[in-house]
Amino acid sequence: ILRHRTMWLDAVAKQVGGVLENRSLAGRGGEQFTRVSKERQREAVRFLLDKAFTTPTKLLNPAIINLFSYHNVADDIMSEQKSALTSLLNEDRLKRLFDAEVLYGDKCYKAYQLVNDLQGGLWSELNAEHPHIDPLRRALQGAYLDILKKELDVKEQVPTSALLLRPVARAAFAELAKRIRAALPKVQDQETKLHLENALSEIDTTLNGGHPSGAK
Repeated sequence: ILRHRTMWLDAVAKQVGGVLENRSLAGRGGEQFTRVSKERQREAVRFLLDKAFTTPTKLLNPAIINLFSYHNVADDIMSEQKSALTSLLNEDRLKRLFDAEVLYGDKCYKAYQLVNDLQGGLWSELNAEHPHIDPLRRALQGAYLDILKKELDVKEQVPTSALLLRPVARAAFAELAKRIRAALPKVQDQETKLHLENALSEIDTTLNGGHPSGAK
C-alpha cells in the first residue's frame, strides 16, 4: 500500500517547480518549455500537507496491521514522509524555483513561499489551544529542522541555490522559534513539551552560530 501511495505522492510533488515540455519541430510552435502555474504548485503543496504529511490513521488500524506485521510500521511511514519532504526541498527543485523567479518575478511560486507554506502546515499543531504532537509528526518536524539546518550550515563553498535559500531558512527558523515559545506554556503532555523544547534549542543554536541562545 505504501509503495503505491509513494508513487502517487511523487507525481503530485513534481508539480512544485515543475516544467512542461512542449514538443514541436525546430522553428515551429511556441515556447518549448512552460512552468506549472503558481496556483497549481501551491495546490500541490496543500495536497501534500493534507495527504502525505499528516499521520495516516486509516493505515494504522491495529486490527489490520497486526495481521501481517509487528514492527517497522512507524519506520516505513517516517521514511516515506521524510523522502517526500526532502524531495520538495531538494537542490534541483529549488534551482527551478529560483529560475522562475528570475524570469517571471512575482508571477511565480517562490522558494520562500514554498518554505512558509510547508512550515505552516507541518507545525499546525502550534495553533491549537493545547498543542499535542504525535510521534510520527514529531519525527517529520525533526526532519524539517534537519533540512533547514543544513542550509544554514556555514561552508566555504556552497551551491548558489543554497546561498539564495539561506536567508529564507533563517527567517523561517526565527518565525518558528517565536511560535514555539508562544505555544510551550499551553502544552499539557510531556512528550510534546520535550519535543518542542528540543526543537527550540536546535533552532536557537543554529541561528546563533552553534551556540545556545544567550551564550557567547
